[in-house]
Amino acid sequence: RLYAMQTGMKIDSKTPECRKFLSKLMDQLESLKKQLGDNEAVTQEIVGCAHLENYALKMFLYADNEDRAGRFHKNMIKSFYTASLLIDVITVFGELTDEVSVHLTVS
Repeated sequence: RLYAMQTGMKIDSKTPECRKFLSKLMDQLESLKKQLGDNEAVTQEIVGCAHLENYALKMFLYADNEDRAGRFHKNMIKSFYTASLLIDVITVFGELTDEVSVHLTVS
């Protein structure tokens, strides 16, 4: 939501429709900030990215191990898919760490 807010402000913050949308989004962000203000994964971008990377890598390695072992099933497919979505989200905000990149390029 923060990324959407920042992007929306760059695109159009002058028209009444956009101002109304951005104002509502800002209210949601403030509410979440009050609820989750003590969670470092929310308040610090680098910590949040690390959590996402760790989870994406965990999902990918699980699916990769299942695939290499010949155990093809729905959860393996879902894990590959989830890992790919998380990696896409991470790359919106910056580069992947070397650890994650190595696992994705070797496999």
